[in-house]
Formats: sequence, C-alpha cells, structure tokens
Amino acid sequence: MSRRAINNLKVLRISAGFDPVHGGPPASTLTSCLAVADAGVETVVVTIREPRAADAVARLNGSGVRVLSFRLVRRPTRLASRWSISAGLSHWLVRHAREYDVLHTHGAWTQITVAALVAGRFARRPVILTPNESLTDFDLAKKKKLAFLCKWLVRQWYKRAFARIVFASNLEREASHASLHRSVVIPHAVELPDVPDMNGSQPYQTTLRIGFIGRFDSKKNLDLLVQALPPNAQLHIAGAGTNEVRSTAITLAQTREVADRVIWYGFVCGERKERFFSQIDVLVMPSEFEAFGVAAAEAMARRLPVVVSRTSGLASLVMDYECGIVVEPTVEALHRALAKPNLLEKGNAARTAVERELGIERHGERLRELYAAVADC
Repeated sequence: MSRRAINNLKVLRISAGFDPVHGGPPASTLTSCLAVADAGVETVVVTIREPRAADAVARLNGSGVRVLSFRLVRRPTRLASRWSISAGLSHWLVRHAREYDVLHTHGAWTQITVAALVAGRFARRPVILTPNESLTDFDLAKKKKLAFLCKWLVRQWYKRAFARIVFASNLEREASHASLHRSVVIPHAVELPDVPDMNGSQPYQTTLRIGFIGRFDSKKNLDLLVQALPPNAQLHIAGAGTNEVRSTAITLAQTREVADRVIWYGFVCGERKERFFSQIDVLVMPSEFEAFGVAAAEAMARRLPVVVSRTSGLASLVMDYECGIVVEPTVEALHRALAKPNLLEKGNAARTAVERELGIERHGERLRELYAAVADC
C-alpha cells in the first residue's frame, strides 16, 4: 500500500452501542473512535440504536465521524438485546464492507460481530476485534458447562479468523491465550480534563473520602470495600447494576454500623460524574478481575490516586508510576492500603501516567499504524 493510501485509510467501526449505563466498553469505544478520527483516519461507525446514546453519537458526529444506527430485531426481544441481533445492520455490512479498508468490531459475544467477520471475509477485507475482556478465562469460567464449551470453541475460531485481536492489557491477552503474532496490546484511551496541579503532597483531611464507581456486579467486590472502610472515612458509591449486589452492600454497612458513612450517588455520567470525582480523595477498584479498568484510569486523569487489585490490567501501570497501591482483593489488604499515610501524595503521578501512556493522541496513532499494517497484508 502506498504512503498516500495509508494516509487515506477508511475504517468501519462496529459497536453494540454507546449507552453509558453499560460501563467501560461503551466509554472506551467512544474515546477510541474519537482518537482514530483525530489521527486522520476516515471513520464510520455502525451501531445499535439506543436512546441514551444520543450524547455519544453527537460527539462522534461533531468530530467528523459518521454514525449509522440500526434497530434490533423485534423478536425474541430478550435475546435480541443480549446478543445485539440486528438484521438491518448485518444486511448493511454485507452490502458495504467492500467500501472500507479495515473493519473493526467491538465485543466478542454479539451477532453483529459475527456478521462483521463474515462480511469481511466475503469482501476480502481484514477484520479486527476488540473483545473487551470477553475472551478471557475469567469470562468463560462464569458460564455453565455447555455455554463454556460453546464459547471456548468460538474463541478458538476467533483467534484464527480475525486479522488481529486488540487487547487493552497484557493481562487480558494472557488470560485469553492469544498468540503474539495475531494480537496486539493497545491500552484504552482516556480523555484528560483540566485539573489543577496538586503542588506537592496533599495531606489527609479529617475524613478520608473513598470512591467506588462501576457496575454493581459481583466481580467488582463492593462488599469487600464496605467491610474495609476505615474509621473516620466515608465511602462514596456511584453506579448501577444488580439489586443483589447493592442490597448486600447496604446490609453489610448496616451490620457494621457504617451506613451513615456510605453515600450513594446512583448512576452518574457527564457533569454528575465530574461532581462525583470532585467529592473523593482516592478511587478504589478491588475487582476479582479487570481486563483494564476504565473507572480507575478516569480517576487517575483527574489526579486521584487509586487502589487496584493485582488482577487488574492497570496494576502494572500503577506500580510503574507509583501512583497508587496494588493489592490482593481482600478486606485486610484493602484496610492496610487505605491506612497508608502517603497515599494521597500520588495524585500528580497518576495524572502523569495517563498523559504518557493512555492519551488520546498515542492511542489514535497506534491504531492507525495497526490499520495500515493489516490493510497492507
């Protein structure tokens, strides 16, 4: 491929949606598309139509990214939503895949990802997958025996069929058993808001304000954080998800007589998310497994130190830049970490780590180089 052709790459991104209530994947897909557009790659996005994705779509359109939205099939409603089944989007892919140099799909377990792979094969165009944790042993282990076997077999097919699989961390690639030849690690991009420099150390306030933000899923270990809440500390919780996880956390807080120090924000985005970050001193993400950790990266971008589990994709970055503490996801380890007297001095280092490793510009350049490489094959 000539240099001129490389500079005029046309890429199609396929996404199950941009509804922020679904957490990290929609956010990382949005910033990735913006980053690639900023890097000079002509980008078109096809996605599932969602009412709560209007702001994300407006941002993409405003950045010169054309967005085409398609409806899910009407029946069966539950399966259509779970597996992102869209006849309209699939038909469009078959008809238009040849117009693009590269197809890049997000999320492994959707019908539209399979449709993108098939359409790319027919059009003789390379197809790239960003799985968002869904090919890891951790994800597969949550399934029942038959579902595990089916997904394991599909994973084997994916590892041969896609031109490249893009993982957000080395942890995710290792847990997905991907070959070095057909995979690449490109961390998610994180936007950098204007946040004033901390100007050195930031002493503990009378009340340490601990933050948690994310889906209420059992893997997030919110219950451990409630149990580890130190004296003279508050726990600020933002997110949405299963009622069971939230109810368990409420019961634990009441049992341990700390309910008056637990503050619930509900689901937050936009300005409400910024207010949440402004109300905390440290962000804690004690997940059982986290392929990347978008919430922690967003906190770091706002000069907040983080406490993350060793089974987090961001753990190596936190250790390399000494911008937080990496722990085992246990009550005892969390309690010790939150008692560290110098924890809040790490905020500037957290911002530096994001600027150097997770910036929009770097992400866009790396994906542009990948697109050029696979298109040239």
